[in-house]
Amino acid sequence: MKTTDILDNKFKKDISIYFVGNVLNAIIPFILLPILTRLLSQKEYGEVTMFIILVGLLNAFIGVNTQAFVVRKYYDLVSDKEKKHANNASIIILIISFVIILLIITIFNSSISNIFGLNSNQLYMATLASAFIYIINFRLAHWQVRKKVFKYTTLQFSLALTNLFLTLVLIFYFFNGAQSRIDAYVVSTILIGIVAFIIILKDNLISFELPPKSMLVEALKFGSPLIIHLAGSFLLLAADRVVINKVLSLSDVGVYMVAIQLSLVLNVTFSAINKAYVPWLFDLLSKSEKAINLKITRLTIIYFGALILLMFLGFYIAPPLLKIIVGPKFDEASNLVGFIIIGQCFFGAYLMITNYIFFIKKTHLLASITISCGSLNLIFLYFMTIKFGLLGAAYSFIISMVIRFTLTFILTQNLFPMPWKKGLISLIIKR
Repeated sequence: MKTTDILDNKFKKDISIYFVGNVLNAIIPFILLPILTRLLSQKEYGEVTMFIILVGLLNAFIGVNTQAFVVRKYYDLVSDKEKKHANNASIIILIISFVIILLIITIFNSSISNIFGLNSNQLYMATLASAFIYIINFRLAHWQVRKKVFKYTTLQFSLALTNLFLTLVLIFYFFNGAQSRIDAYVVSTILIGIVAFIIILKDNLISFELPPKSMLVEALKFGSPLIIHLAGSFLLLAADRVVINKVLSLSDVGVYMVAIQLSLVLNVTFSAINKAYVPWLFDLLSKSEKAINLKITRLTIIYFGALILLMFLGFYIAPPLLKIIVGPKFDEASNLVGFIIIGQCFFGAYLMITNYIFFIKKTHLLASITISCGSLNLIFLYFMTIKFGLLGAAYSFIISMVIRFTLTFILTQNLFPMPWKKGLISLIIKR
């Protein structure tokens, strides 16, 4: 039996649809990239970047990551009523956390504005966008576990397409610098968020009744450690732009983000594979069969080999490609993109092993690794950016991604041992 025999035709079809959907979503930023880099200054592009970074940070707090809770709860042997209680608990936590974040932004408005280089209105817009992103992700999560891949991809692509359309309209007909792009981002998120909520109601996923207190506690217990995990992810994946803004300038943030933008093709590809892989992996792991686990490790090792090849290809192909796309104003970004691609490949490897920790519900341990690596990254970032400029931020990204992958792999082996050595040997012998 071949390694890929554990992946049936539906799984392969699901991966294909997820991949196509994510590629379409990745194409849209590429359509915008040559437009925005020619119409916006480096500073304005940096402002847009900082706004999106803030939204990403708020996503860790608004809703307390309980959309991940309903995904995991789906695989427990619970009734439909209990699943609805879990959904209701998640929505209640969303509302409460949204109000708390609004109060925090109101109280510390000037300090937060200074850190991110955004005005007061943009802070509130980011908070609103984050709340609607939670609703979209909540709807997507339910389609993911039910393997409704086409519906998942359609909603995801609708968001990206609406974002593109509104950005082009505002940029070309109502140009207001960076604010045009920010307005398009927020309005598109709200519109698709409303559509997602209507579908949630239509599919009877939530009801207007209070869930048991125990369900609220369970949801918070699962989601709260993920705040630390996602905060650590922010330090790993986004703090570089905050540090660059403080150590260098907002214009340098714009240059760095252009390099990041090209590497995000890999990010969305890895995420597409993982979205299709998680439901099937959890199903397979629940069988607790050694033969199946061996095949999973062999498949993962093959995937790691593909990532190594991708590192080398991306390092040499991406720089000249980026020069063609963005034009001379952001030419410096081509010196960074190859290094960032290496870091993204380690992110892709990390996704393949972190799923085991989610499966056994030990998210608090994953959070400790992520926040530790994020803190280290912050230290590396500061000193390496001072010494090497923008290249220092790229070096720090690689180092942090390698450390996170290594520590997570070690943790996974301690908590949920998989036959990696045996899988590697069997692949070598078969070759």
